[in-house]
Amino acid sequence: MLLLLLTCITAFSSSTQEAESATPQLALPNLETDVQWEANLIEAEKLIESGNADGAERLLLSMLDRATVQSLQAMAALGQLRLSTGDAEGALPLLANAAGSFEALGQGKSRRTAHVISNLGVAFDRLERYEEAEAAARHALDIFVEIHGENHREVAISLNNLAGIVHAQGRRDDELSIRRRETSIWESVAPAEDTMRMQSQSAFAWNLTAVGLPLEAKPIYEELIPVQIAAWGKDNIAVADTRVNYGWCLQQIGEYEQARAEYEVSLAAFEKALGPNHPGLVETLRFQATLLLGMDLPDEAAASFARAAAIVGSMPEEDDFGNNLEELIWLIGGQVTALKRAGRTGEAAAVEIRLTQLLAAEERRVAEEN
Repeated sequence: MLLLLLTCITAFSSSTQEAESATPQLALPNLETDVQWEANLIEAEKLIESGNADGAERLLLSMLDRATVQSLQAMAALGQLRLSTGDAEGALPLLANAAGSFEALGQGKSRRTAHVISNLGVAFDRLERYEEAEAAARHALDIFVEIHGENHREVAISLNNLAGIVHAQGRRDDELSIRRRETSIWESVAPAEDTMRMQSQSAFAWNLTAVGLPLEAKPIYEELIPVQIAAWGKDNIAVADTRVNYGWCLQQIGEYEQARAEYEVSLAAFEKALGPNHPGLVETLRFQATLLLGMDLPDEAAASFARAAAIVGSMPEEDDFGNNLEELIWLIGGQVTALKRAGRTGEAAAVEIRLTQLLAAEERRVAEEN
């Protein structure tokens, strides 16, 4: 059922405002009606899977005609649809209303309610309302633990959601403790090739490297990468992403040649999947450039900085992922440093002119914002 999917998320339209403010009354079950509601929910899921989001939304909206448990199910399913299309702001009131109403009906400790509360946390997180997101995620986690005990897949998934919220706040040490707990559960409830387990291990290893524990992260990567390759293929983007992070881990412990090889393999996979000038290559080129500079290979470093800068320079100054102008300034600055170390002072001077222009543009941008 749609409601029980992990990514269930919701939003309220003008036609559901009355339902949002109403206090639900628990209706006696009607077998014929309940069967139809279940069939409608299944049909809505099929419409979503086929790409007909508009048809699914119309069907779900038609089900919001009475304050019953079934209507709340439709509300939560509509929320799932809205959040899956990026409408976290619209999803929020539906999720909040569904969660509160289920609790008011005495279903506060049910899996259904826990999933809705979990997705309420997702909506808060996407809106960068992190305190509320974390509170919702912890509430959902407590319900799942009470239902299942510690070692259960839904507990691990809930911990993963909580870790993501903490990660967004930059609280790496807190994230690490959550990731340790999550990883331990996955090891006991899922095989090595389970997708969620692999994603969890990758996040855990990255987190270890980020807090200065690359030696602990290294064996995790060494175990994980062959499993990912067997499951998804060596050219898969997720595998390439893991190998970039493994390269960063190796770079931190001074294994530069192996780190360089990991970056090169990852770049080849990204180029094959995305093309040579895709923004998805920038992070790997960035890591590669700093590694090459540290290996005293300034000519190669300058080329990597220049290639990354060319990609970022073709992007808008700002987008949903951040300030690309700041990124471009950093890359151009790295290119200048590499060129100077290589003794290519004339080229460095020419690039430095561009760097000065970019710094002036950034100063203007900051002044306009203030």
